Amino acid sequence: MSGIRSMATLTAREREVCVLAITGKANKEISSELGITTRTVKFHLGSIFRKYGVASRIELILNTGKPRAEEQTVREDKAA
Repeated sequence: MSGIRSMATLTAREREVCVLAITGKANKEISSELGITTRTVKFHLGSIFRKYGVASRIELILNTGKPRAEEQTVREDKAA
C-alpha cells in the first residue's frame, strides 16, 4: 500500500469521524450523524491529524485512501 496508512491506530470513534470526514462530510454533518457536538468532532479530527502527521482533510484522504465499501456499508447499516 504505497503510502496509505491503516486506521488501526485510531480509536473506534476516531475511525467513525475519519470515515465521514474523508467522504466529504462537514463537521456539522458528522456531529449530527454521530450525535456529538461539532467541538467534539474538531477534537477527534485534531487527534486524527496528529496521528497521521497531516494538517488538512486533503492530506488525510491522501494518507488513508478512499473508504472501503464495507466501511461505508457498516456506517449505513448503523443509521438504519
